[in-house]
Amino acid sequence: MLHLVEDSNKSVLCVGYISRDKYDAMKSSPDRWHAYRQRLRSLFRGLTREGFDTYLYPSWGLFDLVSAGVLRDTKAELLRDFGGRYVYSMGVFECSRPMLTTPPCTDYLDDILLPQCDDVRLTRNVVFRDLLSNVSTVMYDNAEEDPFIQSVLDHARQRGKRLLDI
Repeated sequence: MLHLVEDSNKSVLCVGYISRDKYDAMKSSPDRWHAYRQRLRSLFRGLTREGFDTYLYPSWGLFDLVSAGVLRDTKAELLRDFGGRYVYSMGVFECSRPMLTTPPCTDYLDDILLPQCDDVRLTRNVVFRDLLSNVSTVMYDNAEEDPFIQSVLDHARQRGKRLLDI
């Protein structure tokens, strides 16, 4: 089993889907863009206030770009306002998921792991089972638009994880 975090009770899995059309529509509407980013900021503030400090991303798409961007942009504020030791973001990518190539995830995330590159016997299901075992909370958006996210949420419910809908 992959042990990815210091404390799974302080860790969040961030999953979501934003289509290119929806992303472009949000970006072209400053009020919608600001409201969505503010909602993410508010969730990150609330989670940090509760003691959460680690955020795992299983893919790198437009949702992940926006979410990790908000987290990156508010890290100093979160640490200042809530006095934690750190706010850490990590991509744990399963090889079959499509990924954006631009901008690179390394500009947004503190660390990147590709567990299947280290152990080719790891299946997609094992990677996601292990991801869920490393978190207590799943923050998600637009689950109805992506079967992968629906599957993650189904497994999270079965394991009694806290679910936060953006």
